[in-house]
Amino acid sequence: MSRSELKPRLLQLPDVLHYMGVKKQYFNKYIRKQLSEIKFGYRTIFFELAEIDAYIDNAKREKDHAKRNCQAR
Repeated sequence: MSRSELKPRLLQLPDVLHYMGVKKQYFNKYIRKQLSEIKFGYRTIFFELAEIDAYIDNAKREKDHAKRNCQAR
């Protein structure tokens, strides 16, 4: 497996924002508290890609569930 084929396990904040397609203010207010921060050194903070994907999947399920409940009424 070449280096370019490797999928990163950890992402720094700018990469998380790009990956999720959200602004920093939105991320900090609504998402960040639901994710674990992994700190390396004094200022370097990473987020685990698997946990980000799980957050997105859960948000999709909750939205779909709410949508089905609204349609049932």
